[in-house]
Amino acid sequence: MNLYKIIPILAIVLSACSSADKENTNAGNEQTPDKFAVTLTEAQKAHSKILTAKTQRRAIANYITLNGLLEAPPQNIVSVTAPLGGFVKSTPLLQGLHLHKGDVLAELENPDFIQLQEDYLQTADLFDLAQMDLKRQEALRAGEANSEKTLQETRSKLNQLEIRKQALKQKLGMIGIDVNGLTASTITRRVVLRSPVNAYVKTVSMNVGKYFGPQDILAELVNTEHLHVELTAYEQDIPKLKEGQKMKFALANNPKEMFSAHVYLVGKSLTNERSVPVHGHLDHDESSFIPGQSVKAIIETGSDSLFSIETSAIGSMEGKTVVFEKTGKDSYTMHEVKVLSKNDQYSAIEFMGEQPTRQAELVVGGVHTLMSVLLNVEEE
Repeated sequence: MNLYKIIPILAIVLSACSSADKENTNAGNEQTPDKFAVTLTEAQKAHSKILTAKTQRRAIANYITLNGLLEAPPQNIVSVTAPLGGFVKSTPLLQGLHLHKGDVLAELENPDFIQLQEDYLQTADLFDLAQMDLKRQEALRAGEANSEKTLQETRSKLNQLEIRKQALKQKLGMIGIDVNGLTASTITRRVVLRSPVNAYVKTVSMNVGKYFGPQDILAELVNTEHLHVELTAYEQDIPKLKEGQKMKFALANNPKEMFSAHVYLVGKSLTNERSVPVHGHLDHDESSFIPGQSVKAIIETGSDSLFSIETSAIGSMEGKTVVFEKTGKDSYTMHEVKVLSKNDQYSAIEFMGEQPTRQAELVVGGVHTLMSVLLNVEEE
C-alpha cells in the first residue's frame, strides 16, 4: 500500500481512540451548567471518609446582627462640680484611675468658705440665745408680766434664726464641712471634694491654681459595674425586636469570645437615619469591659420549622454556598444552596431554584474531599 495513503488513516484512528478515552474518563463525572456530579473511584473511596445524613425539619432560631457600643447608663456617670466654686489647690486624679467611694478628688480654696462658717457659728449662737429668751418670755406671760405680742415676736425671731441656721448648715454640707465639729478654732479656707461612688476617672478638666465656678465640670467619673449594650437597629429589623429576647455579643477586638445579654428596651422613636436604639442588659457583669468599646451582637428573634442539616455539610466553592447530595452508590451531585438560618449545630437550607421543603441525603463528612476531586476533574 502506498505510504502516503497509510498516514491519514492512522491519524483518523488515533483521533478516534483519543476521543473514546476522554469520554471513558469523564463518564462518571458529568457536568452541566446547573449541577456538577462526581463519582469516586475505588482508590478515592478507600482514602475518603464520606458520611451522609438526611435533611430533617427542625426548629431553627432566627437571628439578626446589630452593631453598637458598651455604654454606662446615665446614673453611672458622675460629673464632678464645685457647688460654690473655688481655686484648685491639689488633685491626685489621672485619666483611668480607679477610685473608691470617699477617695479625694481635689482640694479647693475659697474665701467664701470662711464667711459661710462664720455666719453659721454666729447664727447658731443667736439661735441658742433666742431659745433661752423664748423660755423667759413664756414664763413672764404665764404670770401676765408681759404682753402676748412680745411673746409672739420672740417666737418669730427664733423661727427665723432656725431657718437661717439650717440653710447655712445645708450650704456647708454641700462643700463637705460637717457643722457638728465646727468651732471657731476649726474654721478653714479649704475644703476637700470626695468621690461619691466607686468609679474610674473618665476625664479630668482641672489643674492646680485654676478657678472653677459652680457650673464648671472638674472631672467625669464612670461606674463600670453595670455597663449596658447600646445597639442601633434600622427600620427593617425593628418589627422583629422585643423586650426579653436573648442576645450574644462579642467585642470588636476579640470576636471569638461571646458574652450573654438580653434586650431590655427597644426605642419607640425613629432617628433621622431611620433607626432606633436597642438597650441590652448584661446577664453577668464583666470587670474588664471599658465604656465605648465596639460590639457586634446577635439577637435571637424567634424560630421556624425548616429542613436543615448539620452545618458540616455546607461548603464554599468559587464564591457559592454548596452541598453534595448522594445520588448513587458512590456518586454525588453538587448543588448551590442558600442558608436561611443556623444555630451552633444545624443550618436550614434552600436549594437554589427549588422549594425549601425538599428532603435530601447530603454529605456531612468528607465535603472537602468531594470538592477536591471535582476540582481535579475540572482541571483535566
